[in-house]
Amino acid sequence: MSVTVTEKVLFAEVQNIIDAHNNDEHDLLGILLEIQAIVPQQYISKEVTKFISEILKISNNDVCEVVTFYSALSDKQRGRNIIQICNSTACMVNKYQTLKDILEQQLGIKVGETTLDNKFTLMYTPCFGACDIAPAFRIGEEVYGNLNEEKIKKIIENYGGM
Repeated sequence: MSVTVTEKVLFAEVQNIIDAHNNDEHDLLGILLEIQAIVPQQYISKEVTKFISEILKISNNDVCEVVTFYSALSDKQRGRNIIQICNSTACMVNKYQTLKDILEQQLGIKVGETTLDNKFTLMYTPCFGACDIAPAFRIGEEVYGNLNEEKIKKIIENYGGM
């Protein structure tokens, strides 16, 4: 199998991340999170899981299980900006369904989908500690709450949408 220049660069960066974690298989979750953060589509590919398993000398199945178990990780390509809608009890009580409906309408996608331009992926996530401003969503590390349609539109525009 021939490897592209882009893949060589990615594998070198993956190696650097693993080295920074002292090739410690017990730090697999941290390694995967860091690797996912450097991939533009924010996911861990099968090729990368295989490479990680070879470096750490663990089974590829073990790596894949971690990737598919944690909601913060993905084995599928996602948009540049991942919009995570909190679906905890506090957000349910505070009508997160309306928030979801507005986002789906503005982005033209459903929860679990990515926009055609790969700018946004919309998904549910468990509580991220914004109960006091519910309903809320998070893009990257930024949390937005006390939302209405106008605020949501401005936030999406600030991320280059619409």
